Amino acid sequence: TPAGAATVAAAAAATVAAEPLPAVGESSASATATCSSAVSTSGPVASGATTGSTATSGAAAGGSSSSTVAAAANRGLKSGGSSMVSLHDAQEAEQRQRQWLQQLSVNPSLSPLKLEAMEKERALKAEQDTEYEAALEADWRRAAEVAEAKAAAAAEAEARAEAEAVAAVAEAERRSRLEELRHQLAESLPAEPDRDDETAVLVRVRLPDGCSHTRRFAGQASVQRIRDWLQSLESFPLWEPSGWSLVNSYPRRILGAEGDEDTVASVASGAKQVALFVQQI
Repeated sequence: TPAGAATVAAAAAATVAAEPLPAVGESSASATATCSSAVSTSGPVASGATTGSTATSGAAAGGSSSSTVAAAANRGLKSGGSSMVSLHDAQEAEQRQRQWLQQLSVNPSLSPLKLEAMEKERALKAEQDTEYEAALEADWRRAAEVAEAKAAAAAEAEARAEAEAVAAVAEAERRSRLEELRHQLAESLPAEPDRDDETAVLVRVRLPDGCSHTRRFAGQASVQRIRDWLQSLESFPLWEPSGWSLVNSYPRRILGAEGDEDTVASVASGAKQVALFVQQI
């Protein structure tokens, strides 16, 4: 009867209000028990009374379990008028309520969607910052490598330039010294014998470039005189005196070696002329 339904609803509301708020782990079972007590009758009047009593008990307790039970009861009414709510539906409602309250505890003024968007934005910002720092580090490393390579190349070029400058100075000094020697030998060379000199020997010397030069020497003149003559020629390479040898064509042997006292006449073997050539050492 309506009076009986109201009495049952009032008793259920008083029971829920009198009980302490259950812990988070016990909220599902408590919500199920309260829901079962509050919606045990059938019919539109009983269901309405049950919903009202559930809302009243949720307001009195101030927790999340009673509100969850109210939501589950409303789903039961919408699903076809049945006053019974399953344990699974009550647990799902309890879980959603707990997640919502947890999100609101961070910032009660923000909705779950806003919190999720903010979290995604923070994650994206952190990822972008990490990538930016990695890119900066890579750029710095590349710049350092380029600077180091440029410094090494500059140092190498400077060392090469210094070596070339030193070599150029040394070569200039060498050429100047040999040219001075050429002039000195040309001035100190004795005059060429006359054609009527019976002891004179015609010496023909072939240079490395293929050119040949001839000059008459006294038969008693040393082979060194032939070397001095060759060294004084403008067409003779600017070689060091120790950098070339005078070689007899036949029999083949090097002339003017240390300890030899060869003369022009001995080299010619009594002939009036002799052919020699120059060989670079």
